[in-house]
Amino acid sequence: TIESSYLGDPIISKDARCFNIVFLPVNNSSEQVGTTQSGIVNVTITGVQANVNIELVSINASSINESIFYNILVNGYNQLNNTLNIFVMDIEIYRE
Repeated sequence: TIESSYLGDPIISKDARCFNIVFLPVNNSSEQVGTTQSGIVNVTITGVQANVNIELVSINASSINESIFYNILVNGYNQLNNTLNIFVMDIEIYRE
């Protein structure tokens, strides 16, 4: 997460830290993603749910909102994940 935020915006993410990190396994599920001429296409989804607090200490961080921080995380993650088949879904950001 820190690496993703740093890649997304190294100035805002400078000296950021993560704490209260919790990973929970998500049950496998089979979901229909489409159909073809030969039948229904199903995929099995295995995942991990993560909750984390990220503290941004940069002076520039005080001016960003949840939407901007979301874009920083996703842009950084996309740079990290250019060769892996790992997907980030349903990111929720709350500012304290």
